[in-house]
Amino acid sequence: KKLPYSLDAARTSFDITKPQPQLFVTPDFAFLSQVLEDFANTMALRTGGLNGLQKLIDSKELGTIELSTGLQISGNFESLIAYDGKPIYFQTKGKSALAYREQELVGQDSN
Repeated sequence: KKLPYSLDAARTSFDITKPQPQLFVTPDFAFLSQVLEDFANTMALRTGGLNGLQKLIDSKELGTIELSTGLQISGNFESLIAYDGKPIYFQTKGKSALAYREQELVGQDSN
């Protein structure tokens, strides 16, 4: 069956070992792009804050966060302390890098 494409498509489950029982259709590419953009806006990558930082820590993967000042910190984030629903402290493990507005700050290592 054909269904109009929307954010609900991401929550539609089906057995991946069988043919997909529905087909999502979109009127044009611009509409598809908008729905995908709306979905991306719900992801931790875009929402940030306490939830985004906790997901990064839970992933145990290399990641980058950007503070409201524009300072960017890249590394393996290990822990955080929150106050009033906001992260107020975080810790990385191993090597980390600092950047400001997409420009790496050199000489910021531990040597």
